[in-house]
This record gives sequence, C-alpha cells and structure tokens, in this order.
Amino acid sequence: MNTQDVHEILANVDRRHILNELFKNDGITTISDLARRLADHSETRVETNRALENAKIRLVHNHLPRLEDYGIIEYDSRSGDVVLTASEARKSLLESAEELEAMTPETAEPF
Repeated sequence: MNTQDVHEILANVDRRHILNELFKNDGITTISDLARRLADHSETRVETNRALENAKIRLVHNHLPRLEDYGIIEYDSRSGDVVLTASEARKSLLESAEELEAMTPETAEPF
C-alpha cells in the first residue's frame, strides 16, 4: 500500500472511527455496531434514527467497500459481519496510523 492510499484511508473521520472500533474489538464488529458509532459521532445532530440510517448508507456504499478493496477488511452485507484482514495492506496502514498519531498526539484518534 502506498502513502497516498494510506492518506486517503485515514483522511476520512468515518474510516478512522471504523478502524478504531475494529482495533478495540479484536478485529471483529458488525455493520450495525459501526453505524451506531458513526451516528454517535455525527457532526450534524439529526434525529437518531435518521443519523443511524445515514451512517449505514455511508458504510455499505462507501467506506466498507473501499476498505475491502484496499485489503484492510472483509465484510458480509447479509450477516453484517466486519473483520480486519491479516494482509500486508493492513500492516502498512497500522504502521502509518501509528506514525501519524505520533506526529499529532493531541488530535489523532488512537489505533
């Protein structure tokens, strides 16, 4: 994974929340749990049900397919399971995230 790919992944706050949630839960979570986390951190304070639905849409149509394309996760839209892979892409992303966190400890979310 090249530096530009890493920056694209980590540049989005939703993707950082997704990765953080996966790292905290031993690499396993569900689309529903991720949607709740994204809805909780939504910048717009919209109605909870609408925020949750918007978060699910962002996950299923943008973030999860993108992370899967990079080899970071695998997910099953039917069961709702989301799992971190053991790929080299994941290792590269983790190293870059740790470097980023070390450069900006007060603003970076831990991984």
